[in-house]
Order: sequence, then structure tokens, then C-alpha cells
Amino acid sequence: MFEKWLGNQLRRPSGFLSRWVSRSMEKGNYEINDWTINLLKIKGGEEILEIGIGNGSILNKISRRNMNGRNIGIDISKDMIKEAKKYNEKLINNGVVDIQEAGIESLPFDGEYVDKLFTVHTIYFWKSMDQGFHKSYRVLKPGGMLYVSIMNKSTMQKMKRRIYSTLSDIFINIHEKSMDIK
Repeated sequence: MFEKWLGNQLRRPSGFLSRWVSRSMEKGNYEINDWTINLLKIKGGEEILEIGIGNGSILNKISRRNMNGRNIGIDISKDMIKEAKKYNEKLINNGVVDIQEAGIESLPFDGEYVDKLFTVHTIYFWKSMDQGFHKSYRVLKPGGMLYVSIMNKSTMQKMKRRIYSTLSDIFINIHEKSMDIK
């Protein structure tokens, strides 16, 4: 039951723990996020799309390297969209960043729209990999590149144990605080 709840939170963070989930993902994925950003070899003046932006931290980093381009991020979580817009408010106001609520299955863009499309740790949650790759290919410009970053199974298991441990501590602290109130 807890594993299913955690999987749902990682797929679409919502509710009172959504901010914690997004910060944990940002912290836990720091290395793979930076590795992916470096793989993009951002030249500037490019159209770049991130699938599954979480709190918008990666989108913020790539935008600073691509100030003369267009940096677009989508996520299926309303809570993450809200947090990402807050995180990137200045870049949005300056027309450098665009954030939309959408998923890989329903990319709201015309064909041949972006130079680069990337995603970190979202492929596990796609309803259909075939459809996800088809939709990705549709929005890539000729010569465009798709980057899909994932971790190996043993690293994912370590991360899962760390999340369980942290959540246990949080729930114990919440329970102890509620006991003090009574």
C-alpha cells in the first residue's frame, strides 16, 4: 500500500507532501540531472523541452544557459506546475521559460517544434513507451535530439530505501507532535 502511494507521489506529486517529494527528487537526482544537462551541450538560441519538470530546477538551470532560446517544461502534476512557475517566475516574465500542464501522451505542440527534448526518470511512468517515443519524435525538428535519462536498478533500490527511511522519520515526528498537542 505504501509502495503504491509512493509510486503515485513520484509520478504526480500532490497534497501536503508534494513539496517534500519534489525537493527530495531534486536532491536525490542532482548527479543525473547535471549529467543530463551536460549531455544536452546547450549552444544557446535553441528550443528545448523538458518532460516532467518537477519543481522546475533543471528547467531553471538550462534556461540560464539558453537565455536567447526557448525553454519549455511540462508536468502532469498541478502542484509541480505551481511550484515550477514560482521557481522560474522571472524567467517566465522575461519570455525565456514556458511551463504547461501536460504529459508525454498529450504534448501540446505542433510537429517539428523543438531542437532537444529531454526527460529524467519519467519513462517509468509513461502509460505507453511506444506512444511516448512517437509523440517525442513528432515534436522534434529535423536533426533534433531526444535524451532519456534513467538510473540502474541497484541505484534506484538504494534511493527507495533512503526515501522509506526519511518518510518513516517524518511520519513518526508528525505522530509525536500530534500526541504532544493532546
